[in-house]
Amino acid sequence: MAALSHFISCLSKKGLPFFKLLKASEHFSWSEAADTTFEQLKLFLTKPPIMTAPRLDETLLIYIAATSRVVSTAIVVEREESGHAYKVQKLLYAILITSSKLRHYFEYYKIAVVTEFPLEDILRNKEANDRIIKWAIELGTYSIEFRSRPTIKSQALADFITEWTEIQEPIAATCPEHWVMYFDGVLNINGAGVGILFITPTKDKLWYVLRIHFPASNNAAEYEACLHGLHIAIELGVKRLMVYGDSALVINQLNKDWSCSSEKMDAYYAEIRKLEGKFYGTEYHHVVRDQNQLADQLSKIGSSHAAILPGVFIQDLLGPSIKEEKEVEEVPPTKQLVLAVPSPIADWREQFIKYLTSAEVPADKTETECLIR
Repeated sequence: MAALSHFISCLSKKGLPFFKLLKASEHFSWSEAADTTFEQLKLFLTKPPIMTAPRLDETLLIYIAATSRVVSTAIVVEREESGHAYKVQKLLYAILITSSKLRHYFEYYKIAVVTEFPLEDILRNKEANDRIIKWAIELGTYSIEFRSRPTIKSQALADFITEWTEIQEPIAATCPEHWVMYFDGVLNINGAGVGILFITPTKDKLWYVLRIHFPASNNAAEYEACLHGLHIAIELGVKRLMVYGDSALVINQLNKDWSCSSEKMDAYYAEIRKLEGKFYGTEYHHVVRDQNQLADQLSKIGSSHAAILPGVFIQDLLGPSIKEEKEVEEVPPTKQLVLAVPSPIADWREQFIKYLTSAEVPADKTETECLIR
C-alpha cells in the first residue's frame, strides 16, 4: 500500500477497507468491501491518467478542494491549443435558436448570457456580415445582457477529484424498461411461416409461431412477422421495443435507408408506421441469421406445420394483413373483348417445382434471389 501511494492519489481514501483490515487485531476476514476496493484499484492501475511535463517558462497553478473526509489538490498548466477555437457564429446561432424555442421566457424576463467570448461586441459591430446583422436585429427585441465568466476548467478538475474519491454506495442494478423482439419469416417448399421471440426486461422469453395459409413471398412473410410482432407487443402493453430481424430489406426500409420498390411492401410499411404511435419508442436493428436462430427455428416450425413445442403460442394466418389496392384502367370496348378472354391462373408453386427438378430459375434477378433464399 505504501508503494502504491506513489502512483494513486488519495490512496488512503480509496484503500480505507484495507486499512481497517490491517488494524483489526482479531478475526481477520476478507469482506465484500475489500474485494470491491481491490478491483477498483486494479482498474485504476490499468488506466492511469496521462500527464505531460511542464515547460521551464510556465507558471504552475494549484487548485484545492475539500469535503468532510477528503482534501485534494491539483497542479496544472493551462495552455492555449491551436485548432480548438470556438465558432462565434455557432454560439450566436445557439442563442437565436434558444430564443425562438423558449420565446415566452425571453419576452417576459431579463436574460443574462454568461460567456467568456465577446459576443456583445460582435453583435454591435457595424462591419459584421449580413447574417450576424440579421441575428442582431432579431435578438435586439429582447432584454439580453452579456456577462463575462472567469475560467473554471482547472478548478473543475480539483472538484472532480474530491467527488470521485468519495466512498460511494454500490448502485443497485436496474432492469431496462424496453422489451426485445426477434422476428423471422420463411418461405420454403412446405409453405410459409413466421417466428417471433420476445425477451422481457426480466429476461423471460415468450415464443410465437404463425402459420401462413395464403401465397406469400419471402419478403411478405418477413413483413408479416414484424407486423404481427408489433400487434402482440401492443396487446402485452409494451411501450418501448427493440426490434431485431435478419431481413435487410425490411429493416432498411423501416429505418428509411431504402425505399419501397413495390406497392405490397409499401402497404406493409404503412401499416407498421400506424402501429408505432402505440409505443413510446421503437428501434429497428439488422442482425445476421446466426444471431436470429431462435426466431428462425420458430418460423420453420410454422412453415412445416410440425408439432408445436410446449409453451409456444400458435396462430393461423388465413389472409394477408394488408389490402392491396388495384387500379382499374378504362379501356376501349374492342380491347375489353380481348381482355375478357379467361387466362389460366399461374400456380405460385410452379417456380419452386421447376427449380427443384431441373434447376430452372426465373429471368428476373430479384425473383431468382428470393427463390434461392
